[in-house]
Amino acid sequence: MASIYSSMNKKTDAVKFYEKSLEIQETSSSPNHSSLYVIHFNTARDYEDLGNYDAAIKHAERSLFHARSAFGSKDGK
Repeated sequence: MASIYSSMNKKTDAVKFYEKSLEIQETSSSPNHSSLYVIHFNTARDYEDLGNYDAAIKHAERSLFHARSAFGSKDGK
């Protein structure tokens, strides 16, 4: 739903659905880091489009954390 709202340029609605999706994923017993990094990335992008740069940065940082958890990093950390 969130990506549909985002593609329709209804960013506020998209963010609501992304946040709900994150809440469900992050409270599961075994969070899926590859899904979380994508959701956080998309949330960051829509917050940026809305001009909410603090929230965009927060979600971009969380996206990076989950991407590294899922795929590792070039420096081996």
